[in-house]
Amino acid sequence: MMQLQPAAILVLVILMGCVTSPPDEFRGRVTKVVDGDTFDVEGLGRVRLADVDCPEMDTEAGRAAANYTVYWLFGRTVWLDIDDRRGRDDYGRWISVVYLEENGAPNRAMNFNRMIVDSGHAVVKDFKDNEFNPAEWWNLSSLQPVGCAYVGSARSSRYHYPDCEWAEKISPDNLVCFSSPSEARSKGYMPCRVCKPP
Repeated sequence: MMQLQPAAILVLVILMGCVTSPPDEFRGRVTKVVDGDTFDVEGLGRVRLADVDCPEMDTEAGRAAANYTVYWLFGRTVWLDIDDRRGRDDYGRWISVVYLEENGAPNRAMNFNRMIVDSGHAVVKDFKDNEFNPAEWWNLSSLQPVGCAYVGSARSSRYHYPDCEWAEKISPDNLVCFSSPSEARSKGYMPCRVCKPP
């Protein structure tokens, strides 16, 4: 029977640790909010929310996004899933998916990246230079603004109900929202043949 050398065992342990990426790669208290998608975490430094984009601070929408982040994060402990591909962006900020803490553990239902998009203060931007894919941790139907009853793709001519099997395959970058069938049709979209919206 072949015996593993200590060095081989160490390599296996390191590789096994790289396979999973739990949301508890870092835990710390938010000490400063820079804007809606950027803040400082004690013991780590500046953090940038992965794959979301808030308006700039010189706009009313940017200030509202920052206020939302202050309300939810400032002074609270958060858990970070830090990007394993790049780690930091070009500005030295840690690219992360952020979870709020509940009872001393990350609350997976309180994904702040998703919360700020769902609140209307940010949009999804699927940056391809990090490990994250927003479609994996967002249910696309939850991305629809209030009153958005139908969805389409910028790369297709069909519109769907948000829970249609074809709607769920639309990339967040290509997602188009319609409040009514007449709005979808006025923009050149036709009803999906599977979910058959009006």
